Amino acid sequence: MTHPIALLALILGTVLIFGGAIYLVIMFWDSFVSGFCKVSFVCWNDDPNWLGWILIGLLGLFLAAVCFAIWKTFVDAVIEEKDTWLT
Repeated sequence: MTHPIALLALILGTVLIFGGAIYLVIMFWDSFVSGFCKVSFVCWNDDPNWLGWILIGLLGLFLAAVCFAIWKTFVDAVIEEKDTWLT
């Protein structure tokens, strides 16, 4: 059985880690939008308009594709290394 203090410490640590990560994401998003909205035709009152959301979506898709390509290259290299190591 887990000691209650250890369980509390685990829960508190998890909340602090995820809370800190959420805070960093919010800070990054605010600074990204303030820089992004310097281009006036993609924003209205410091919020992205429809064109701004389209551009943010395209940027997100591009970054996801780059991350997937890097991940796939890494996984393929690991699989190839395993195949040559086992033989």
